[in-house]
Amino acid sequence: MDSPLTLKISTDLEVLPPIEKKAFPIPCDEWRFLKGKINALRLEPWLFRSLGSLLVGITLSTLIYIFTGLTADSTSNPNAIIIAWAVSLGSLLSGVLCLIFAQKEGESYKTMANEIVTQMELIETRFPAP
Repeated sequence: MDSPLTLKISTDLEVLPPIEKKAFPIPCDEWRFLKGKINALRLEPWLFRSLGSLLVGITLSTLIYIFTGLTADSTSNPNAIIIAWAVSLGSLLSGVLCLIFAQKEGESYKTMANEIVTQMELIETRFPAP
């Protein structure tokens, strides 16, 4: 050994001592409370979910217009049915994609919360059970 603070392993590796830092002691019941709160996090992607619902609503209102009120407008604008179907299909596709993206984003938020809890459990393994 070169010094009391370092340990040589083979000729290429040197294990360094950890740097001293300040730490806060936390009671076990508070630790479990924080772990439970992180595990119960429900971060919802409200923007994409709301936008998807709005676009699906536009689709429904356009379809109602197509099936009920289009006959009166078809004489003044012959392209009205094409425009109505284009709006309906475009908003349906966009709305469904927004809802799918919101679902995937919600799953990724849950995964992040689970990773934090897993890290907390790894920290717990360093200490004896109370």
